[in-house]
Order: sequence, then C-alpha cells, then structure tokens
Amino acid sequence: MTDSRAVLTLGFGKPIYIQMASALARSFRYWHRGSRIQFSIATDQPSEIPKDVREFVEILAVESEQFGAGFSPKLHLDKLAPADQTLFIDADCLVTGPLDSVFEQFSGRSVSAVGRMISEGDWWGDVDKRCKKMGIDEVPLLVGCVYYLEDDSTATRVYETARSLEDRYDELGLIPLRGSPNEEPLVSLGMALHGQRPIPDDGRIKADAMSYPSGIEIDVFQGRTLFKDYTDQENLTGTLREAQPVIAHFNDAHAEEPPYTHEAARLQKVQEDEWPLWAAGMYATIRHTIPHRCLETTKNVLRPLYRSVFGTRSVKKNPRVSR
Repeated sequence: MTDSRAVLTLGFGKPIYIQMASALARSFRYWHRGSRIQFSIATDQPSEIPKDVREFVEILAVESEQFGAGFSPKLHLDKLAPADQTLFIDADCLVTGPLDSVFEQFSGRSVSAVGRMISEGDWWGDVDKRCKKMGIDEVPLLVGCVYYLEDDSTATRVYETARSLEDRYDELGLIPLRGSPNEEPLVSLGMALHGQRPIPDDGRIKADAMSYPSGIEIDVFQGRTLFKDYTDQENLTGTLREAQPVIAHFNDAHAEEPPYTHEAARLQKVQEDEWPLWAAGMYATIRHTIPHRCLETTKNVLRPLYRSVFGTRSVKKNPRVSR
C-alpha cells in the first residue's frame, strides 16, 4: 500500500500570511497537476483564501490561536499533518519543481528537516549549555521553513516534547524571535531527545534568502533557481556558496521585495486572473521590479545626505509581527 503524501502550510493571523500561503499553493499547483500529493492550508481565515486556490487545496479550518500565537502553531504539526507523509513548507516559500524526490529523501524518518548536527556555538543561545542541561551530546541545527514528519508514535513524542519545553524557553537560555519563543530550537531538542536527525544541506531541497546575500535568481515557471553567497560570512549552510533549491525560502523582508513579489504577482495573474504568462511578466516587472530598483538606487545615492541631515532612521515595523 502506498503512503499518502501532503504538503502543509499555515496561514494564521495577519492577511499577509494568507497571501503568502496562496502564492506558495499556486507555485505547487504549477508543478503538480495530476500529482497524488495533496496541498493543505491550515488557517483561521478560510474565507480569505482566494477562489482559485480554494479549488485545489484542502483547507484545514482552525480556531484563532487554537494552537497558540507567534511560532507556536509550528509546534503542533503532528496534530495538523493530513497524511502518512507530510512535508511542511513555510508560507514565505515558493516551489520551483516537483517535490516527489524530496519525499523520497525524507522517507522513513519520523521527523526531519534540512541541516546538520552541532554541539557548540551560538544558535538561539549557547548550544553547549543547552546540550548539557538536557543531557544530550548534540542537536540538529535547522531552519524551520521545511519540516518532514510521518504519522507514527515517534513523531508524536518529538512534538509532545517540543511543546513541553516551550514553557522552559527562558530557563533553557533560548533567545526569542520577534518577541516570541521560536519553535526551531524546541523542535531541534525534541528531535535530539528522540533520535531524529536532519538531512545534510546540499542546496537542492531548500535555500534561505538570509544565507545568500549575493543575490537570488528565480523563475517558478521555468523551474530555475540560483541562490548566491560569494562572501566569507559564516551561515547556517556551512560552506555552501551556491544553491539551486526546489523550495525557495524568502524569510523576513525578502518576501516584501523582488524577486519574491515579482514571482508571486506572476503566479497570481496567471492562475487567478488567467492572464497569459508574457502579460503577467510585464505586469510584475512594471509593478514590482522596476519600482524596487529605482527606490533602491535612489536610497543608495541619497542615504549619506539623509543621514547627515536627519540621522539614522528607526527600524521599520515588521508587518508579520502581530503585537
């Protein structure tokens, strides 16, 4: 008997999360017409999902803050997972190809992610102290844009452990994200305590915009991605300097600018408004890419003058923060 497979994403709270989840769903749909992989959106605002997306996704209706706020819902993926094999993908991602090979690479692991094992260093706090406090040798270093879990007792134990540690977040010396407990170090501890390990990051499953400051090239419709880091910075990928992922992760402000907004606009115009691809491309370039480039050029030219007159600006409010 073949196990059922599903991709799951979350769309809770602010409208921006519904918009991003819809863009992700559209990118999935483009590459999975006729596929047996189901796409599911867990949301507290099912009526806000666009009609073209509702036609092909499974909507998992959830009460507002039923699973907590902030990053807490990601500690309940075992309860939301709709299939024998579930691939969770964060809403601020886009899919640029078939995901069958990703399921195959993860298959047989109760809970996994993309990353590596670490025993020391600074990752949401002091890793060595964390390991000693919990009586373990090492923990998975991961980015929570992709999780894989199977419908078994080990996955349940991993997430029950992660949830139980949320109230000990400060005691464990963990650093919050946007003022809230981050699920990543909690799931990491749950994995470590129950013998689960990540898949090594070779840049082909996923890439995170924050780790590739030298630029991102992406064309969802052509299945082309290139994430570049030609600096000598240390990042979560280790030594990787280029990635060509099937899951492109545009964390934080990267989802508010091209190339993400360009691709999201093309997907929306093609699938919701039924525009031809060439027209959608022109619209996205005129609406998003050209204004962004002009703004960035102007800011770079005028920044020294602005700072000399007005000083440094305050940090822009993050539209994802609920409070």
